[in-house]
Amino acid sequence: NLGCTGLMWFTDKNGRKQRTTIWKHAQARQWPQMCNRLTDFVNAGGKRSPGLVNRRNDFKAWCLLGLSTPS
Repeated sequence: NLGCTGLMWFTDKNGRKQRTTIWKHAQARQWPQMCNRLTDFVNAGGKRSPGLVNRRNDFKAWCLLGLSTPS
């Protein structure tokens, strides 16, 4: 689990804190773009985790499902 702080900031290669893209999309209420960034967070201990990949893909699908409009 990332917690809110993990979603808001990252440290760039120069050691400066930067806002994450997912946070920027959420602040701008750009929900589809925000949902699509959920899969950015799939590393554990600096390595890609297959379990996190699966979990984030499922969460992304759920997030986007809530945004679809009935036809």
